[in-house]
Amino acid sequence: MTDGFSKTRYRVAQHWRYRNETPEASDILIILGVEDHPTQGIICNVNVEYVPPFAVGPSNFISGGWYWVTQDALDRSVLDLVAEKGPLPQSFGTTGDFRCGPEFWGRNTGPMAVDRTVCDLVREQTERYKSEREEYARQPPQEQPPAESLGLWSLIARSETARLCELVRQHPSIATDPLPRDESDEYCYSGEEYEGCTPLMLAAELGEVEAAKALLEFGADPNHRNAQGETALHFAGRASCRSDGPAKVALLLCEHGADATNAVGKTPMTCSYCSTDVAEVLIRFSAPPTLNHAVRLRMFDWARRELRNNPNAVRETVFPDELLDDIGHEIRNEAERRHGREVRLGRGEKPEDGEGEWPDMMACSSVMAFHLTDGSPADDDKLAVWRRHAEFERAVFEEFRDLLDMALAGGADANAGSTLFYAVTMLDTSLAELLLHNGADPNRDVKRGVATYMPDLARTRRMANLLRRHGAKENPYTKQVEPWEARMNLLTDRLKEEFD
Repeated sequence: MTDGFSKTRYRVAQHWRYRNETPEASDILIILGVEDHPTQGIICNVNVEYVPPFAVGPSNFISGGWYWVTQDALDRSVLDLVAEKGPLPQSFGTTGDFRCGPEFWGRNTGPMAVDRTVCDLVREQTERYKSEREEYARQPPQEQPPAESLGLWSLIARSETARLCELVRQHPSIATDPLPRDESDEYCYSGEEYEGCTPLMLAAELGEVEAAKALLEFGADPNHRNAQGETALHFAGRASCRSDGPAKVALLLCEHGADATNAVGKTPMTCSYCSTDVAEVLIRFSAPPTLNHAVRLRMFDWARRELRNNPNAVRETVFPDELLDDIGHEIRNEAERRHGREVRLGRGEKPEDGEGEWPDMMACSSVMAFHLTDGSPADDDKLAVWRRHAEFERAVFEEFRDLLDMALAGGADANAGSTLFYAVTMLDTSLAELLLHNGADPNRDVKRGVATYMPDLARTRRMANLLRRHGAKENPYTKQVEPWEARMNLLTDRLKEEFD
């Protein structure tokens, strides 16, 4: 394919005024993408914002629309160039023009853009949103259906335990039989893992503790396996809800003699993403930890022994590419815990035994944050706070250095996962230096077409200079920001320059 730049006047980040007949929309469009399509020629992705955001419903606001149009259509749309390189929308990032190569076009051979003016597309979209708003206004208020009308899937998902128990008393086999496939039940999940799914398995996955208790009392078998050979513990392990419900159900299951292994001998920790709190329960009941979960649960002595004694420890853990992420996460968290504890003690607080980490973490967050009021400068002592936090980060890094070195020696990939991303946001450069020295590429995401420019993430001049020495690319684009964000950026930029 020939050089696309010679075929068009359009470039990413240009702002153009266009013919606009929709008063709700801005009359300025922003070019977000320019590509050379194999059959359509030059095509452009443009963004038009609603000012203010368009309200479709009480909690549904549309900020704007994105449209792929042909170059001819864009020529018919635009009036004059407003900015050659203006700020991009806040939620958008790009690595530039002509990002799609032969491999992409080989997989995407059909048309990608429409030959219609931006004016027509914006007007049509806005009319659709107006129709949706009118339809929404005509709908009666939503009411919860009575429990008597719900299927078994919904009874468990909606915490209707009393009705579930009533049905189980009438039909005891409900507690032990797989849930029936019921397309009229909105919570009837599809997928192979739900073939042979029992009520207890669903309660475990959704963290429905009272339902699980009731089902166990009615004779549900905690070791029953679905069609994939998994038990209710495996459903608890892969739960996506953020509550502690799945861990509480896992504890119930273990107390009722649940076997932590599936039909092929794998525990929930080794066959899918298993939450840390569920893993903690399983380990308490003698399930062997994985290296990932050992680090997340701060079982560092166990992790060190495993890395030292098992040459395949990294390869055998459930998520090898996340092992360095896990260690880096613990370094950051431990630094915050220690800094927060120092802050609390300095305030005269007396931390209580068993209170957990959150009071310390919140104290650290409070002292590190900017407390902005209109026109306020950065706190004079903020730089000292940052430097003190960097000292904690460095001290914790040194304590974890042997764990990092063993993981890298065992095959952990410094260029995998998000370890460098988060290391760059730290104030101390030790972890970032170690990763870069061991092959982490600061331009990895940019090379993949993802607009993660590492220097944008650096909070100190020292970190930014470290990245530049390793060839990190600078972001050639700016972004639209709210006024408070602009003020915040000025404050952080000042501290960034002063932090050496």
